[in-house]
Amino acid sequence: MAYCLIMAQESESRSLDKVIVRLPDGMRDRIKAAAEANNRSMNAEIVATLEKEYPAPVPEVPEFDRIYALMSHIHAAETEEEQDIRMREANMVLDAADAPIRLQFSAERDYQGKRQIFMAMAPLGAIRRR
Repeated sequence: MAYCLIMAQESESRSLDKVIVRLPDGMRDRIKAAAEANNRSMNAEIVATLEKEYPAPVPEVPEFDRIYALMSHIHAAETEEEQDIRMREANMVLDAADAPIRLQFSAERDYQGKRQIFMAMAPLGAIRRR
């Protein structure tokens, strides 16, 4: 039986989990061959395989109807200044709900000449964990 120590890259190693795994005979060689075939380290190969089997959970977001209502509220503003205020308020609502998305203005404009609004993933540090 071979032993495999999963370690993170040196720059991140203090913040990532480390696991010691006992591998059946021959598995280390199979992992090494797969890693070489995919141009990855053994660690990256193991992590990629685990990600396929155990994907990250889909983050919960506020109901889309609520998000679209916020977007409609922003879009209904008379001026771009009022749109900016409503955009900030809407993102504060999303932040308070720990939503992993934020609303943003596109550089494109709609058929009425108003700025288009789209959803984007929130910056990693912006989502609070309870």
